Amino acid sequence: MLSSMRRPVAVALLVSAAAGGAEACPGSSSLVHARAQVTTTFPGTGCDDVRAEMKARIAGQGGWVDPHNGGTYTLLSESANGFSAERVTANKKYTDNMDFTFQASGAGGCELQGCSESQVTSIADFSTNFCNLHDLYCGSSDGCPVASKDFTYTESSTKSLGASTDKTACVVQDAVAISPPALRSLAAVCPPSGFDTQGALEGGFDLQWYVRGKWHIQQQMVLTYLPKEYVYCVTAQYTVLDKPSLLGYDIQVDNYAENAEGKVQGPIRQICSKIGNKAEGKLKVAPCFLPTALSGDYWVVAFDKEEDWALISGGPPKNQAPDGKSCRTGTGVNGSGLWIFTRKQQRDEALIQKIRGIAIAKGFDVSVLNDIDHTKCSSSEEISV
Repeated sequence: MLSSMRRPVAVALLVSAAAGGAEACPGSSSLVHARAQVTTTFPGTGCDDVRAEMKARIAGQGGWVDPHNGGTYTLLSESANGFSAERVTANKKYTDNMDFTFQASGAGGCELQGCSESQVTSIADFSTNFCNLHDLYCGSSDGCPVASKDFTYTESSTKSLGASTDKTACVVQDAVAISPPALRSLAAVCPPSGFDTQGALEGGFDLQWYVRGKWHIQQQMVLTYLPKEYVYCVTAQYTVLDKPSLLGYDIQVDNYAENAEGKVQGPIRQICSKIGNKAEGKLKVAPCFLPTALSGDYWVVAFDKEEDWALISGGPPKNQAPDGKSCRTGTGVNGSGLWIFTRKQQRDEALIQKIRGIAIAKGFDVSVLNDIDHTKCSSSEEISV
């Protein structure tokens, strides 16, 4: 009897010893459980910014979705030095608790201490506890979606015996990495459950901001009316009409694109848009000579007014991608398209990767996006008349 009681205690001690001290850990009611701890330094970024971004991800701001199989984070409590949170797996069966503390470091930087512990009996966790922590601050360099800010950081970790700290496991959509392991359906539901625009989910969309100046398309999807060779100097300019057109359109849209030889795409470069839901960033577009009943969805899926960018799609992505894990719009006329817009012409790779991460978190297959080349474009080449 005594021997059988000692065995799980010994295992628990081995599990705890491998992870180091547990001063910043939330604890667990399970005697034998997996755990991971991180120490992460953010040079040149203050703790207020790091903390705000992590809380924004927990709250799902900016359309952020947990990239590790869509778990659900909840903020449990806060203090002056940190906060506590929990994450429930997508199948609602498993819960992990986390503690985070923040301390200013040299040159305006921040040091984060984090610990995640499984609340059920577990030894192997397939990096889940590590990913619980990592996914709240990782950036585009690791393929992670962000809510608002993309950080540079250095990261070290410790773990309990049998747990893992593989960050390549932290951005996946096809398996729930838990202990004991369980798999979710590999087939994506399209459009993803709860899919909507940022304006619909959070508010804050401003049509006047959106139409105030020319947009430079940085990446776009090939469609029947957007051939793959027209990927140079692509722009879009919106003009709100003084009054609706005879067919009921509210906005004139002037598009411009060239091929490698400088040939301008045509014959239709000007189309029209009808405001569907102004507050939610939902428009309808079509050639100006068609009735509005034949127009197609054109949604501002995500945006940032300060950074001046927008993620546009032809409505919700209703088609499953070939990988079975993500979704696409169609490729025809209506209900089709995916674009990354920036107000600045010059390409900002970090920003583009950030927006791609947001698109991934919204369920889009970003492999359909092709780069647009603006390197040889002059202002006169980009103006539509």
